[in-house]
Amino acid sequence: MKLKHWISLFLLLLGSSLIVAALTIVYSTYPVRNNIDQSITNYFYSNRNDAISLIFYIITHLGEELVYIGVITILYYTWDKSKAYKIMAVVLSSAVVNGIFKYSFKLERPSQEFWYKGAEETSPGLPSGHTQIATSFWGSFASIVKKWWVYVLSVLLVLLIGLSRIILSVHWFTDVIMGLGLGLIILALFVEFEDTITSYVNSLATRYKIMLSFLVFIFLIIPVVIVLPSNLMVGDNQVFPLLDMLKLVTLFSTATLSYAVEKDLINFNSKPDKWWKYIIRIIIGVVMLFLFYFGLKELFKLIIQSVTWTGIKPTLDLIRYGLLGPVLILLSPWIMKKIGV
Repeated sequence: MKLKHWISLFLLLLGSSLIVAALTIVYSTYPVRNNIDQSITNYFYSNRNDAISLIFYIITHLGEELVYIGVITILYYTWDKSKAYKIMAVVLSSAVVNGIFKYSFKLERPSQEFWYKGAEETSPGLPSGHTQIATSFWGSFASIVKKWWVYVLSVLLVLLIGLSRIILSVHWFTDVIMGLGLGLIILALFVEFEDTITSYVNSLATRYKIMLSFLVFIFLIIPVVIVLPSNLMVGDNQVFPLLDMLKLVTLFSTATLSYAVEKDLINFNSKPDKWWKYIIRIIIGVVMLFLFYFGLKELFKLIIQSVTWTGIKPTLDLIRYGLLGPVLILLSPWIMKKIGV
């Protein structure tokens, strides 16, 4: 077998082992929380240091959704749009999978009294989304770059982000190792099938790529719809707690559709010929991201305040995330081409 097959097999076995270990520990005493989780959480809570906690509070924000969107956007404009899209596909797929597992298990996090000040979480605990998505992002990035220092950096960041969730007491130990396990399995699939899928998609005509983007939407939305009914809730302007999953599915779908037609409409070159153009591209990308991510959010707040329909907030959130795909993949590159950067 080729080296990549051995690597993917190792990642698959390691990820599966971590998941089995996490579930065994959790359900060995369910519904009572097991001693391993409680002991680890109590230890870090009892020995909490303000300076160290602040450092890990900053580290944990490296695993936030907006950070990944921003980094992938910059990579798309200044590195390689094809590789950046692959990483985006892995990250968003991983995020949706994480949500499906969270709302299927619906297991509680540590008591909020243990949380580090400023921590805000509303979703169930198992598995840790920060850990899983960090594993998917940094793992796929390292797999593509293939530099030793990137491997080291990726492993370090994944471990630190996972550890931060435990130190801040927003996740149990088992949440983190299961998130790591799922992330490794998704990474194993990426390593194994990346070349095959890339060759197949590149061979398709644009109209078939468009059809494929709709199939991606259907493939992702079906499990969300299956999980959704048992988690429906109304209150505080929130129609249901699975909104985050639907937002990510919407973003993934519109980004995939935009990428499918990008070559015919824009044909953006992600490698500028002058160093200063990199800076201009980053500025344009960040401005457009903040304009449509935060700007529309503030604008939509005005609409939400004047409308009594409970579903107005999730509807506008889906519109906002849906617009991010064409804005970041079509509109921003079009602007860059028009001004010559």
